[in-house]
Amino acid sequence: MDVEPSIRDEIIRFFERNKIEYGFGAYYNIDLLLTQYISVLHKSVLPQPRKVFISRELNAKLNTISFAQWRPCLMTMKSEFERGVDMRFRLSTGSAKAYSKDNLLIAWKIHHFHFNPALKQGDMLLFAIVNDDAVYMVDVLPHNHYSFSTYRLLEIAVSNWRFLYDRYEVKADHTTIVIRSEKDIDKLWKGNINTAFAVQNKVYMPGLFTGNGQDGDAAIRTNTILNTIKVNQIKGILNDCTLKQVWLTGRTTPTLIIDYWDRNKVLHTWPL
Repeated sequence: MDVEPSIRDEIIRFFERNKIEYGFGAYYNIDLLLTQYISVLHKSVLPQPRKVFISRELNAKLNTISFAQWRPCLMTMKSEFERGVDMRFRLSTGSAKAYSKDNLLIAWKIHHFHFNPALKQGDMLLFAIVNDDAVYMVDVLPHNHYSFSTYRLLEIAVSNWRFLYDRYEVKADHTTIVIRSEKDIDKLWKGNINTAFAVQNKVYMPGLFTGNGQDGDAAIRTNTILNTIKVNQIKGILNDCTLKQVWLTGRTTPTLIIDYWDRNKVLHTWPL
C-alpha cells in the first residue's frame, strides 16, 4: 500500500483550499511538501478561545502616556484571543506562503501579530507565544526589520514564563558566547545558523533551522512520519492492505490520519 501519493494530494488540496502558496518543486518532493505543510501549521493559529496572560514589562508599558494610543487595539486583540476569533487577518503574508520562514517563530517560538495589517509603515506588532489553550503576550514593538531579532523578547518571555522554555534548556560551559545584538542575531538566522541563547544564567535553544532554511521541528516531524510509514512497509505490515483515505488533522500531532482495510477487510485507523 503506497500512501505517499495520497498524502501529497491531500496537502495540495489543503494549500489550494486555503490559498497557501507553495513551491512548484515541492509537488514532486514529499519530504519538502510535508515539511512545508507542518511549517504552515506552526505559523497558523487555530481559532479557539484561549486564556491571555500579559508580561510584567508589557503591563508596565500599557500605563504609559506614550503607549496610550495603542492600548485600545491591544485590548481588542486580547478580546479576540479570548473569544476564539480567527486571527489570520493579523498574521503576516508569509503565513500564507508554505516556503516562507518565520525566523522568530522557528528560533524562539514567538508569533507576531499586526495591530493594523493594512499599514505599510507605522504599524505596531504584538509578540506573543501561542499554544492550544493560552496566549502569552510578551511585548509590543514598532514594525521594523530588527524588531524580529530583538533579544529582549526572549529575555522577557523566559523571565515571565520560564516553564514554557524549560524543555529547551541546554547544557553549556563557561565558553558560551552571549549574542544579544539584533543585527548579529538577524545575520545568524538569515544564514540558517543554529545557536543557543543565554538568559538569566541558563542557556536555551528552542528551535532549529535546517541547512536549506526550513523549520527544523517541521523537518523532524516529517522524518518521523515518513520513516514510520517506510518501516511498516519494509516489515510487510501494510502488504495486501487497501487504502481508504488519508485526511489531515490541521494539527502537528497527529498530523494526518490513514484509514485502510487489511487483507481480512477489517478497517483500521492509523494516526501519524
